[in-house]
Amino acid sequence: MTAPFRGSHAALTAIALGLSSVTVVSVGLAMFALIEDRQLAALFALAAVLLDVFKYLAWPTALQLAGDGRRACAAMMIACALVLAGVSGWATFDRMMSSIIGSRAQQQAVQQQRIADLEQARAADLQLTAQLAAEVASIRAQAEAMRNRGMVTRALELEDAALPRIADQREQARQRLDTASIELTALRAAAPKAAGLPLELATLLCIGFALALEVVPALILSAVRRKPQEDELGKSAPAARRDRRTLRIISRASAPRTVSVTA
Repeated sequence: MTAPFRGSHAALTAIALGLSSVTVVSVGLAMFALIEDRQLAALFALAAVLLDVFKYLAWPTALQLAGDGRRACAAMMIACALVLAGVSGWATFDRMMSSIIGSRAQQQAVQQQRIADLEQARAADLQLTAQLAAEVASIRAQAEAMRNRGMVTRALELEDAALPRIADQREQARQRLDTASIELTALRAAAPKAAGLPLELATLLCIGFALALEVVPALILSAVRRKPQEDELGKSAPAARRDRRTLRIISRASAPRTVSVTA
């Protein structure tokens, strides 16, 4: 086998191992989440991981057994691999669907709660702004009444003491209203995760992805393992022919020669 073929087989094997690690982790996490006792959960999760690794190795091994004529063992191994593939596919599908639905629901809940809090804060700031405006009008009316009675100094002191404080409070309320308006606009314009993906399409996507994770690594490992065996068989055949040719030459050379004697 040439170097490019070896490199392609190594790359395919690495891809198969990377894809199979996804289902291995999914099965381990699913088994760990099903059992309450952490020690038993870790034990059965390790067993599930080893079984999932065996599942991928079972396909090329079954092909080799079938090629050697051991069809019963190959059929049993394929049956075990199919059962394990069903369990692994369910675990991968469940993890993906739970993540999609959970993340979408969490985002919507957080977004709705934040919008409600901001609207409540805006209402409070608007009410405060109205109260401050009424307070300014009342202070100005009191100051005007003092001026009418000739208490100009008292009117100025009242306005100097109250109006700057009210102006600061109104400015702070206005800034909070502006910030809340910008955040509300961003929250209402933000689309939830996978907003354009209906639940039925998400289900089909998860099923297809889980199926691909089961089929593709098995096919790659079966093809990569079968190719070196074919190459070895192809190399052994010319060697056997050369050995047989050598034996014929040796047998001919060692055969007794008969010399005809003429009278």
